[in-house]
Amino acid sequence: MRVLYSLGIRLYVLAIHLAAFFNRSAAAWVKGRKNQPEFSGDKTDSWIWFHAASLGEFEQGRPVIEQFKTDFPSYKILITFFSPSGYNVRKNYLIADFITYLPPDLNVSMTKFIAQFNLKLVVFVKYEYWYNLLNVLKINDIPYFFISAIYRPSQIFFKPYGRWFREHLEASSHIFCQDIDSVQLLKNIGIERVSLSGDTRFDRVIAAISEHKNIDFVKAFSSESQVVVVGSSWPEDESLIATIIRKSSLNYKWILVPHHVDESHISQIITLFEGHKILRFSQVKPQFKAEDFQILVIDSIGLLLHLYRYATIAWVGGGFGAGIHNILEPAAYSKPIIIGPRYQKFKEAKDLVRLGGVFPVSALDEAVSVLEKMQNDAVFFEKSSKISGDYVYENQGATEHIMAFFRNYNLKNS
Repeated sequence: MRVLYSLGIRLYVLAIHLAAFFNRSAAAWVKGRKNQPEFSGDKTDSWIWFHAASLGEFEQGRPVIEQFKTDFPSYKILITFFSPSGYNVRKNYLIADFITYLPPDLNVSMTKFIAQFNLKLVVFVKYEYWYNLLNVLKINDIPYFFISAIYRPSQIFFKPYGRWFREHLEASSHIFCQDIDSVQLLKNIGIERVSLSGDTRFDRVIAAISEHKNIDFVKAFSSESQVVVVGSSWPEDESLIATIIRKSSLNYKWILVPHHVDESHISQIITLFEGHKILRFSQVKPQFKAEDFQILVIDSIGLLLHLYRYATIAWVGGGFGAGIHNILEPAAYSKPIIIGPRYQKFKEAKDLVRLGGVFPVSALDEAVSVLEKMQNDAVFFEKSSKISGDYVYENQGATEHIMAFFRNYNLKNS
């Protein structure tokens, strides 16, 4: 099985290199690995390694990384990413002592990589199962852990033919799960080194929103207006919103924060909303009056978390495609949230839909109905807002659960 798996990895890497000629993400993946820094540190240092697939997983693991640095200051922190979206944004993260890309998951690559470090343990955030890496860690007697993990019965670990994949989970030192269903799934296949910790994203988002950042023009734009902040929007979200503005009598102001902020996409948005009072954030000038505009397009990155603070309602994008983006950020600000119909893989979305803090919409009439009710029914608005905020704060604490384990773990002699 390992031979077939390794062949699959080689083919996967080859496919990415071929795709790099015409795909922006693949090109970034290849270029990033060619230009990454080489490690030249002291091999006698003790290292704790955290791996995150991309930026979202990094932010999920960040509270644990930072608490590790506080609790175990003598240990060096290694962080690896699979995706350029994580590496490019966080390659200068000051808490870490070395940040790089994960090598291709081949025995020779992984063996060479870990030989550079005196690793004491490895932490994988949420998921990322690289089976040659896990095998190399096992052979070298390096303990590995999964945090904020979540499992579904459809995954290969729980299939009759999934024995080879299960073995790599069984060899882990501990798995910290987001929910009790995941704990039970693992115990059903004989994995006992598992506990319910919750999701560290709750801790991260609570810490993040405490770092207030005022954005003066947005503050003025939002003053005395009801504002919908559309976070990580995709063309499907933007098209529906344009139809809402054109065909309904709703008087919201809109802040659009596209998932992609390249010039071609921003130009498409400007064209889509042609005829309305629209302004690009990068073109704001001191003499502009915020009240003169209805739509503000954020054509830069890094502001979304702070923009939700100015929202009356949040609209989180991606739900008309592969899946919604982060809803915990607006929920932490106690905002009612609108999403597209594809949210079933996200526990927090399912929870908040059930509780009444998140509202999935599939078409114009559904979206207008929710927005009208939010605007006209103060009791409904306040209730849904409170539900969102309460959900985030009631689910904090995963970081402390995980760190309590590691404080009692024999790290020095591991």
